[in-house]
Amino acid sequence: MKEINDLSDVLEETEKASSEIIGVEYEDESDSDTDIVEKPYNPDDIRINHKFFSVSDIYRWMSADPPKITIKPSFQRNLVWNVQKQSLLIESMLLRIPIPSFYFYEDEDEHKNVIDGLQRLSAIFRYVNGEFALSGLQYLEDKCNGKKFKDLEQKYMARIEDTQLSVNILDSRAPELVRFDVFTRINTGGIPLNRQEIRNVLASKATMELLSNMSKSEEFSSATHGAVKDIRMILSFLTP
Repeated sequence: MKEINDLSDVLEETEKASSEIIGVEYEDESDSDTDIVEKPYNPDDIRINHKFFSVSDIYRWMSADPPKITIKPSFQRNLVWNVQKQSLLIESMLLRIPIPSFYFYEDEDEHKNVIDGLQRLSAIFRYVNGEFALSGLQYLEDKCNGKKFKDLEQKYMARIEDTQLSVNILDSRAPELVRFDVFTRINTGGIPLNRQEIRNVLASKATMELLSNMSKSEEFSSATHGAVKDIRMILSFLTP
């Protein structure tokens, strides 16, 4: 079992980390769990499909009832970009500058969970959904600053809606060991998923909801002395 102080130190370092690279969710973390995969597997078991989806497609799936894409699985990191950083990502799209690829995990019901690209996808959805106005733009300040999606000129709205997002989808048929390894490798450029976060992605919805409810209980808060924050909702000390 990890000491609470160690977890607090990791979380404090995570909170301090930041990046100036627009569109890349880069942050450093010492607790990377790089030893998750302990034995080899057959490379032929890796099943990743590379596809392109328009922003319009992604927005429609995320707006569906129920959503066809889970943008923030239970216990996933809860960091949120500020409005300016989200605005600069949108400006990149308006300038037709490609943004990094996304990684999804598709379960047996063909429901997609976001593994890498949480902040970028959240920013895109929130902007198209009219939840914030652009600010702090560098190149389109005169034309787009202070505008929500519905207020943009038609050509700029079309540029966002038609933007093709590069998405790598990990197939549910891949063995669990393969999925653990893939999740570790695709996060080497950002905050690596810890063991518990990977388990949460692979777990059933009922299991995640149970753990989520347990983590919010008074008993949990008392046992941890309130030291565990929800920045990444780290609960790895609950498991071996």
